[in-house]
Amino acid sequence: MVSIGIKMENLNTDTQAAEVMDLDELQGIISMELTDAISYIDNDLSPIRAAGTEYYRGDLFGNEEEGRSQVVAMEVRDTVSAMMPSLMKIFFSTENTVEFVPTGPEDVANAQQATDYCNFIFNNDNNGFLTTYSTFKDSLVRKCGIMKCWWEEDETVRIEEYSGLDDQTLQILMQEQDGVMVMNTYPDQAMGQLHDVQIKRKIKGGRVRVMSVPPEELLLDRRARGPGHLMIQPSLPTDRWRPWRN
Repeated sequence: MVSIGIKMENLNTDTQAAEVMDLDELQGIISMELTDAISYIDNDLSPIRAAGTEYYRGDLFGNEEEGRSQVVAMEVRDTVSAMMPSLMKIFFSTENTVEFVPTGPEDVANAQQATDYCNFIFNNDNNGFLTTYSTFKDSLVRKCGIMKCWWEEDETVRIEEYSGLDDQTLQILMQEQDGVMVMNTYPDQAMGQLHDVQIKRKIKGGRVRVMSVPPEELLLDRRARGPGHLMIQPSLPTDRWRPWRN
């Protein structure tokens, strides 16, 4: 048995040797990557997507001659229309669009609850059918279908009115709540003074949103071959951003 000891302080690893990137250098790298991605979309992908859209709509090609037939065959639209029902049937032919499978008997209740929740969010709280339909059609016609999911925060204002509050209750209410407005004060023989107040409450909430994103709104790296081929990713454990190539 051979034991080999290595002093870690003498190692020159990539993480230890990497220099900290300043903000100007980081902005320059991101700006260069964004510019290249926009150029790739405008010059390479957009013409292909535009041509697919024109074929689907049956637009004229521009080389028509006067006095000759200008009928345009609609094979692209007919093919896409024929494929859409089969694609939609995969996800919407059963009761559940999303289904969680339990790994053990103890997971049955949680799996059913997760299934019900996700189906409600996708199909009831969002229009999952039309979103999926639009995404599939973009994939067939423009070769790129994108569906986005995010948490959207919102804030609602609720007005509450209370009447007949004594001084002590009003003081406690004004200490605990913001937006308390005294609307009326009047004397009372038993309580001294009573107050009618109005409270303006701001309630913060949120919901899961799902939508189909137009293909031109997604920037793509011309060198990427999949979601993992990112040019910029977080560098652990410091979470500083650095250029990365797979």
